[in-house]
Order: sequence, then structure tokens, then C-alpha cells
Amino acid sequence: YELVACHRRRSLAADRESDVVLISSRSVHAFYDAFYAWLREQGVTFVKVDYQGAFEALDSYADSSPQDAAAAIAEMRAAYYDAVESAALRHFGPGSIIYCMAQSPFVVARTLHRQGLQRQQPQQQLVTAEATLPAVDRMVLRNSDDYIPDVPSHHGWHIFCNIANTVWSRSLGDCFSTDWDMFRPGQPESRLHAAARALSGGMVYVTATAAEFESADLREVAGDDASVLPHMPPRLDSRCLFTDMTKVPAILVSSVAIPKASAVIAALFNVSSGTVVAPVSLCGMYAEAMGRLKHRLPQSTIAAAPPFLVAPGSSLAPADGLASECYAVHQHSTGRVHIAATAGAAPAFVLGLQSLACDAVTVAKMAVIRSADRSAILYAACVGDTSRYGGVAAVERSVYGVLSRGVPGSPCPSPPPTPQAQRQWHVRTRVAASSRQIAFAFSSREAVAEGRQLPITVHNVRVSSSSNSNSSNSADWCFDDETGALAVELNPDTTATAPPTVYITVLLSA
Repeated sequence: YELVACHRRRSLAADRESDVVLISSRSVHAFYDAFYAWLREQGVTFVKVDYQGAFEALDSYADSSPQDAAAAIAEMRAAYYDAVESAALRHFGPGSIIYCMAQSPFVVARTLHRQGLQRQQPQQQLVTAEATLPAVDRMVLRNSDDYIPDVPSHHGWHIFCNIANTVWSRSLGDCFSTDWDMFRPGQPESRLHAAARALSGGMVYVTATAAEFESADLREVAGDDASVLPHMPPRLDSRCLFTDMTKVPAILVSSVAIPKASAVIAALFNVSSGTVVAPVSLCGMYAEAMGRLKHRLPQSTIAAAPPFLVAPGSSLAPADGLASECYAVHQHSTGRVHIAATAGAAPAFVLGLQSLACDAVTVAKMAVIRSADRSAILYAACVGDTSRYGGVAAVERSVYGVLSRGVPGSPCPSPPPTPQAQRQWHVRTRVAASSRQIAFAFSSREAVAEGRQLPITVHNVRVSSSSNSNSSNSADWCFDDETGALAVELNPDTTATAPPTVYITVLLSA
């Protein structure tokens, strides 16, 4: 390969001045094509390209004048990126590069420009002087400095930096997917890092020996199919925005809105050095996350995607004058599902976290459905797959209706005739494949102002893993009539390949 001598000045990207020898622009395509072809033969499936910011430290190129050197360095940097991307896409496939030490204007602007060109001409490939490049994929961009497992003070700082940097990185849109760096399982801080990465919106990587990896319990992070939910990066809570959360006794809060489930996932971290006990506002988290989402989405998108789907003949009950809005709350650390009503005040719970501990809370707004005789109201919500951190993102669709009207395709047998026949409801929820345990919350009260709470029971639960509901199977489930929580166990043998649908019949107790 043709080589060229350059000089590197001391900078943030290079800690000392030195002379370096690099492969020239004319040879770099051949080099990376051969290099990545060899890596693929060894079983490598993706690459992390580090030290990319070092290009900004180059200040001379061979014997060129300063003006010519600047142009030559810019040409070489562009050639290197073209070579790396074309070789990686050719040998590893889409999304196979982690861009490390790459938070520079050149890298970000270049990717945005190329993806913008591709969206304007989606059927055309980009042509460079050296090669015709495949289609540009989402760029996996490192979101922070390195993860350093053996420095105790670094763990909290690493989590805080990644969440704080999402203020910038999530504004780049769907052109980028963030990488929060790998973490090592089996350490005291591993749970903190696992939860943060599970709710990062990006991919999750671990650094471990084969034996350590086999013994690592990553079931809370990924599904049986290795999928990680949700697919959106979190938002830093506005109350944490201008504070170094590693130096104050407070809880670091980030949240992700899941509009298809009318829910919000809140990740709660103590990245300080001491124990923290503090109130957490459920409605505050929900309103801030959902409010930001509405500002970001086009109005037509909001109008076309209502929070609840109501079966034909059924109707949503207005909360004003009848009952306050209710939220189903799932706390990951305890597994508890409970119902919180606003009742004119923002519900909150007090959370205690030791140093470098964490928790995740799902808050789902409950649908409010009138009974067929309009005398009772059912509150209902699905909080998703409670076996993993971002499980509410597994909810793909929920339909609520009164049983007398029915929900098309329901395989649940009708309950026996009772005086409460007009006070029966049906729920249908489709969740992502590989979901393990789906949780719901139900409550009922009289449809009058300050009406009393009514006892309910779950009559039947069935699960279908195909578009034909007649092939449904009964499910293992448990309903707590005191809390209104319903847990449904899914059989992985029947839900691994197709998104299962859970059918539930709810009725007033005699």
C-alpha cells in the first residue's frame, strides 16, 4: 500500500506531538476491503472504529505547503470514511460500525448530508472517486467517553454523561443510534450499567470472557430473541438539566414516551456517593415526556394515533365530573403493579436508592370505558412485559370494549348470564414476539360523580400467536382482586416467532 508521512500536533485527540505514517487516499479502499474481508473470515460480525477524532490533530501532509496540506488532509479523511463504510457494509452488513471518538462536526455533518441525499434519491447509490458505496445505514455513534470498570468514581459519571449527552444526540433524529459503550457483567455496578443501556434506545454490548458471558443474566435487558426495547433514546428530566447529578443527593431521572401504549418509562438512578431518599412525581414524569413527544411529532401524526382503540359500539367515558384520571404503575425492582389516581393532586411515591443503585418505573394512562348500560366505568391499561426494563414498549396495540358489543375475533367464551350482564368488558392486546410475562391493571367504579369503587374479576384469559384467533390457547394467569393487577405468563414455544395477542374478559363480581 502507498504510504504518506504526516505530522500530528498535540490536541484533545492526541496527547503528544509526533510524526505518523498513514495509508494514502489512493490505497485506503483496497486496504480496508482486504482487512474487513479477513476479519469476516475469522467470524467477526461488526467493528468499532476508534480514535476518529485524531484526524483533527493532523497539521502537515508529506512535503505539501500548509494550504495544500489542509486540502490533502481533508481529502484523506473523506477517503478513509468512504473506505471504512463501503468495506463494512460489503462484508458485515448494515449497522455494523460503531463510530468511536467521533463526536465531531465533520463526522455528524457528513452523515446527515449523505443520508439527506439518499432520502432525496433513495434508489441511487452514492458514487465517490474510488468506489460506489452501498446505501447509507443508521450511524451507530458513541455517546460518551469510555466505560472504565476498575475506577469506582467513574461509574456514576459515565451514566450521567450518557444521559446528559442525549440532549444533543437525540436531536440528530433517526439518522443516528447511540452507543453507551460496553459494560462488564458480574461487577457490583453491573446492574446500574445494564439498566442504563437497556433504556438507552441503542444496542447493548458487554465485554467479557466466553465463560463470563455465558453466566451473565441479561434477561432483564433483552428478550429471548436478543431484542432490546425501547428503540428510542431517553430524555433527561428538565430538573436534572443544569446540575452535576454525581455531586448532589438527588435522583437522576430520564424518560421515554411509548405512545402506542400511552405510557412512559422512567429510569431512576442514584449516581452520587451517598444514599438518596426522594419523592418521585408520577404525573410530572408522564406529562413532561408525553408533552415533549407532542411537540416533536407532526399534528397529523398525533391525530391519526389515538392513545386508546375502542371497539365498535363502545365509548370512552370522560373523566371530568365522573372520576379522576388513573395511571397504572409498574415498579421494576419490586415487580409490583398498582393504580394511582390524580384526584386533583399529582401522585408521587418516595423512592430510596443506595449509591450507584437504580430502578425503572412504567406509568401507563388507563383507558376509561363505560359499561353497556352506562352505569359503570372500567379503567384498564397494559404495562407490557414486566420481565425486562423496557417491557411496555412490547405493547403493539390494545383494544378495549364492552362484552355485549364484543370485540371481533375474540376467542374468549362468554361468561354465564348474570344480573351484571351489562357490566362486562373485553380487552385485546397484541405484544411483541418473545414477550414473557404481560401485566395489566383494572379497576371499576360507578359512573357518577365520586362513585364508589366496584369489585371486578377476570373471567377468562386466552392467548393467540397467529392471525386466526380460533387457534388460541388458555394461558397461565393470576389476578389480584385487591390491587387490580393481572399477570399473564406466555409460553415461549408459541410466542417466539409471531406477536401474540392476549384476550381478556373482565366483569363485575356478583
